[in-house]
Amino acid sequence: MIISLFTLGMILGLFLKNNQLLRRDVESRAKSNFANILLTRRWNANYHGVYVEKTEGVLSNLYRKNPDITGSDGTVYTQKIRP
Repeated sequence: MIISLFTLGMILGLFLKNNQLLRRDVESRAKSNFANILLTRRWNANYHGVYVEKTEGVLSNLYRKNPDITGSDGTVYTQKIRP
């Protein structure tokens, strides 16, 4: 009986510790991903947006003088800026 309670206590303790470590890992990864998103947005803003291929559903910015460029292969790209 005592051995069973001791074993059950050990298993419960390991389960709780594992759960705590898992939560810390998930929180750490979320903070890292958030920091990467912020860095990407800052990079995008520093370069005044990026050009994306102009396909169906991708509209040009009406407030830019020349939002579109054409690649050497004839592909049209339009400038997207951070909202």
